[in-house]
Amino acid sequence: MHHLGDLYFCPSCQGVKCIHCCHVAVECKYCVNCMTNYSDQKGVVRCSKNCFECPQCKSPLPVSVEDAVANGAKGKCFTFACIVCDYTYKTLVITKPAALKTIIKNENPIPFTNFFERFSLLHKLAVLEEKSQVPRKLNLTVLARMKAMDIQRPTGDQDEASNITQKLSEKRPLQINADDDFNFRPSKLLPLGRHLTAKRSYLCDTCRTTLSMPVGDHRLMKIVTKEFASDIVPTVTAKVDHASVLNFTPGSDTQCSLNIVNVTDLSISVTVSILSQLPKQFMNNNATISISFPFTHFSVQGRREKLAIIDSIPSPYLTSNTKTARAEQLMRASRREAQRRKTEGDEFKEVGANWVSVPFSVAVTSNTPLLSYPKIPFYITIESKLPDTWKPHANRRGLKYGFWVVCQVE
Repeated sequence: MHHLGDLYFCPSCQGVKCIHCCHVAVECKYCVNCMTNYSDQKGVVRCSKNCFECPQCKSPLPVSVEDAVANGAKGKCFTFACIVCDYTYKTLVITKPAALKTIIKNENPIPFTNFFERFSLLHKLAVLEEKSQVPRKLNLTVLARMKAMDIQRPTGDQDEASNITQKLSEKRPLQINADDDFNFRPSKLLPLGRHLTAKRSYLCDTCRTTLSMPVGDHRLMKIVTKEFASDIVPTVTAKVDHASVLNFTPGSDTQCSLNIVNVTDLSISVTVSILSQLPKQFMNNNATISISFPFTHFSVQGRREKLAIIDSIPSPYLTSNTKTARAEQLMRASRREAQRRKTEGDEFKEVGANWVSVPFSVAVTSNTPLLSYPKIPFYITIESKLPDTWKPHANRRGLKYGFWVVCQVE
């Protein structure tokens, strides 16, 4: 299941698309802290500059510096302290200038890296020692000329071998234990480079229609093309009638309302399909829930340009917290009574400026009461005219699509 705000609508296929139904491409990536553009660098996902984030909560990590002394040498010490959680990290005393990324990298104690570096030095030293043991094949004439010209044999290998020996002496011996490898204790979490932000484009995976295309410039927060489902698909909610005392009590019917709000300026024709009984995955116990819907086809008016906010709120969601809301409730109550007298049977629906509330009943059969209000699935079919922006590129005369919606009864 997906939230309506996370979905797209393809004007060519005339269907709702989730992120798994789209072809996603990264248009640009950048660091939101220093605004450095990394679009041309493949495989880079973190900022390479002095921008860090907390390894525990992923929040921006500020850095402070203070003077310090180590072994008689003056240097600097850097402290990372998260402002959201209790994470802190303090570096060693740095006596030579270096970038913060390099300082953090050098303090990362990775056993395999140390082992491999020591192994490489030992292997190189063994090769040099083996070469030095092989006698050079120089005849007596060449040796005499070298002695007369005061030329000695090259000592490059010996110098390099002495340098490697000195490096090995500076490194502490590393012991490898197979049993300890399975009980490896991770070191203290180090500050992480700031994770890059990406601007992505989304294309329909079926027809390759552009559903969302941002501006390629990382400094601009504009969208060239957008086809969001929230701009086309109506909002569907289910509300229980709180006037009833026994809500979802076994053996009694609970009155609810299905509220459909039209977000476009075109009138839509709505067809609602329901399941006679809820599947087991939508219930919190072994109850049997039956749904009774009076009628399944109706129309919803389009949203006017200068529509007051209070007029766009369905009556089940209208509160009495303000004087304006209480006056609106009284006016709608009298209007409902007038509409109810004109309606025959149970086919009554409350029609608003751009919304419709349709009553339905829910019957619960169970030995134990429900732990919470149920979730009810509806299949909604929408028919309307094409929006003006789609007419030049559309291959159909009208708009018709369907979608499943799972409403949590409130």
